[in-house]
Amino acid sequence: MIEDLIKATSEELNAQVEFLASTPVYWLAQLLRDGRLRLMKGRITSTKALGEQMTIFGDLGGILAPEEVGLDKYLVKQVRAVLMNESCKDVKSRQRFHTLVAELTADSLKPNITLLRDGRDIIYDGNKTAAAYHYVHISDERIDLSVFVAEA
Repeated sequence: MIEDLIKATSEELNAQVEFLASTPVYWLAQLLRDGRLRLMKGRITSTKALGEQMTIFGDLGGILAPEEVGLDKYLVKQVRAVLMNESCKDVKSRQRFHTLVAELTADSLKPNITLLRDGRDIIYDGNKTAAAYHYVHISDERIDLSVFVAEA
C-alpha cells in the first residue's frame, strides 16, 4: 500500500523523466513528459506491503510466474528466491541483485522505484531494487521507502 501520495514537484518530475529515459521503460518517461501521465510521490511503510507489491517480472531466467507461483507476475517478496534458484538462467539479474543488496546494506544507494497505476500498481522500474530492499529490510516491520507512481 502506498501512503501519503502527493503530486511530484516539477523538479522531481523532470529528474524522474530524465532518469526513466535511460531505462528499458523509456516510454514511461515520454508519457510523463507529454502529460499523458502525471507523477505522484508516496511512501511504502511496511516490509509486508513492499513484499506484496507486483513486479513487471513474469519470467525470470526461464522460470515463469504462472507456473511457479500461480500469478501472471512475481511479487517483490518472490523475486529473490527465483533469482537464487539454480534453474534460473538470468545470471546478470542475479549479480545485479547481489550488488544492490551490498549497496543498500552499505547505505550507498538511494532507491529509485517507479510504479504504474493502471487498475493495479505494478513496479515498472526498480524491480530488482525493490526486491533487494525487501531482502535487506526483511526483519524490519516498518520501513520508509519513497516511491514514484505514474498515473492517468
